[in-house]
Amino acid sequence: MSTTHDMTSPRTRRARFRSLRAEQIAPGMFEVERRGGDTHVVDRREGACDCEDFEYRMGPAGGACYHLRFVRLVEDGVLCPGCGYERCRPSCPERSTTEEDH
Repeated sequence: MSTTHDMTSPRTRRARFRSLRAEQIAPGMFEVERRGGDTHVVDRREGACDCEDFEYRMGPAGGACYHLRFVRLVEDGVLCPGCGYERCRPSCPERSTTEEDH
């Protein structure tokens, strides 16, 4: 699934540059954790998140919060689900044991 991402959007920038991690907890469902912060559940099938930003601002207006945008970037292979970077850091739990980055 490849989509176009508006990399200039403030929420997309937050999704790219905040220290986030995503774990799939069920088909289409992800738990997104901000290091040292909150954890939210993203339902990719419904295009929804349980955070306040989505519930009160973005969702009613048809937009996506940065948690949902992070999951989309992970699904499209732009960001790593373990460390949230385009190129994995050595400390990434998802990093392979070979020299190749994913």
